[in-house]
Amino acid sequence: MLHRTVLSVAAAAALTSSAMAQVNADPAAAPAGVYEVEATHTSVCFTIVHMGLSDYPGCMTKISGSLGFDGKSPVNSKLDIAIELASVWTASEKLNEKLRKDFFKADVNKTATFRSSSAKVTGKNTGTITGDLTIGGVTKPVTLTARFNGGTTHPFRQKYVIGFDATGSFKRSDFGLDKVDWSPFVSDEVKLVIAAEFLAK
Repeated sequence: MLHRTVLSVAAAAALTSSAMAQVNADPAAAPAGVYEVEATHTSVCFTIVHMGLSDYPGCMTKISGSLGFDGKSPVNSKLDIAIELASVWTASEKLNEKLRKDFFKADVNKTATFRSSSAKVTGKNTGTITGDLTIGGVTKPVTLTARFNGGTTHPFRQKYVIGFDATGSFKRSDFGLDKVDWSPFVSDEVKLVIAAEFLAK
């Protein structure tokens, strides 16, 4: 039994290593077309400064949407993302409930959305994505700094998969998210750290 387990682990490790070795970091090598969010490997995380002392982290874990990707001309790519606000997670379950109920009012405002309006290439595999972020019925422009990490054929799904990470920020007050009793104790600025994979349709 132990021998079989060791062999299974070794096989999985070899497969992962092989897949990583085949990742192509050139955006132009990825097939152009529509890709869908690979939800199990996508997250939108955030930090907010608590009392000027520390960056307190959290994540949104239920993300869906699509990317119309053109690696040869990235400025033509289009991103349309929906984030389930009830999926917010921090290390405090008590805080999670307050965020869902009082902060986001997730029973009414089910999702936040981001729809790109323009993109700009800044390097071989880097760029900026500007779009409209909507939370609680309020829409404001937000710009993300993005990096294309590469693409490959998914070893289990047999579809092409591409990966990105991105950072950005916005102000809570721009979206009316400063009307809570603990607002004076945390920063207005919310920093975003995004990891995303997209599977070809």
